[in-house]
Amino acid sequence: LEFSADEGPLSECLFFFDEPLLQVLILNMFGQLDVFGGFQRPNEPSHFQRQYKVYSGAYIGKQHIDEGGKVIMPNSAMDELAHLNIVWPMMFQLSAPGASHVLTHCGVLEFSADEGHIYIPYWMLQHLRVKQGTIITVKNVSLPKGKFMQVRPQTKDFVEDISNPRPVLEKILRNFACVTEGDTIMIKYNSKEYCVDILEVQPKNSNKAVCIIDTDVEVDFARPADMPDTPPRERPPPSTSSMVEPSGAPLSFSNAHMNRLKKKKEEEKKQEEPPEPSFKAFTGSGRTMSGKPASAVIKGRTLGGASSSSSSSSTQDPSPDAESGFKAFTGKGRSLQ
Repeated sequence: LEFSADEGPLSECLFFFDEPLLQVLILNMFGQLDVFGGFQRPNEPSHFQRQYKVYSGAYIGKQHIDEGGKVIMPNSAMDELAHLNIVWPMMFQLSAPGASHVLTHCGVLEFSADEGHIYIPYWMLQHLRVKQGTIITVKNVSLPKGKFMQVRPQTKDFVEDISNPRPVLEKILRNFACVTEGDTIMIKYNSKEYCVDILEVQPKNSNKAVCIIDTDVEVDFARPADMPDTPPRERPPPSTSSMVEPSGAPLSFSNAHMNRLKKKKEEEKKQEEPPEPSFKAFTGSGRTMSGKPASAVIKGRTLGGASSSSSSSSTQDPSPDAESGFKAFTGKGRSLQ
């Protein structure tokens, strides 16, 4: 706002800045100025490593830190960091005692913890596999800017309950300074908690972690852990005769060759089947109304127009009218009256 403060050491000037992180930032902006108004020694170390008793945010009533990736450190850590040539933004590596391979990374939210204590999100406590009050190691690290990260929800509820999970994840990641490959972060949405695994981060580095502050990170969603994979299409087993040489060595056929073998097999199958009889009209035998076979003779003539005498050799069935004694038009007529 203005430069009207009285002359004095820098520690007195910092009185006007309430935020602890802003105090450290101002110290870094002024370079080698010491908090007591002097100058640092030329070979001042730039490495910070301390051990603290770890507790979750709920221990001091600050459960909101569970929804992010930042911790609360004591005020003495800020004083020590102000003397170091650390890279901004400040990021730290947390490791469990006796298990250096189990670690995670975090940013700092504020410097207001009790002396000798550090408060971290509950999901970090679970990841480190430690209990409340366990002593952990905290040291500062420098991480590259993230370019890519792949995440995997542990349950399919994350994609079923949230219609558009990408902006929800982006909003939650604003509470993180960095992410570590192998972490399982907690996302709270509509009063429900979801666990999401960090499967991969890029660029690759020895810490397996990247900074996600002031950078564009491409996020890829993997299939939820409890969702089964799509089963592959079932293929019919290949014919043994067409896939094995006489020597017993398997053959490798292309798709075109397999199609030719299939077509040839279908043609051989058609040749083995007997031909279907062709249809011929008016070749069936007729029958009379009484169900007996009909004679081919009509009024002394055959159906071909020849005389009935020419077919005298063939046996003719007697006419049904002759058997019954019926004579047409021999009845007595009657008038309408």
